[in-house]
Amino acid sequence: MVRELPLDITLAGIRDTMITADARGRVTLLNAKDGRLTGWFYAEAVGQPLVAVFRIVNAQTRCDVF
Repeated sequence: MVRELPLDITLAGIRDTMITADARGRVTLLNAKDGRLTGWFYAEAVGQPLVAVFRIVNAQTRCDVF
């Protein structure tokens, strides 16, 4: 029998970078690896706009992608 885990527990355990956001673009989950990538801790990031927590920059133009 396979035991189902809550989605947050499953996503938090993924070794790759994982950030999730709600329909309003607010961060709902940031796993441990993301703290090193973004500089944000989970407790600080949750509820913040995704564009504030994770900035994507075009490599050629150096402009924000969002």
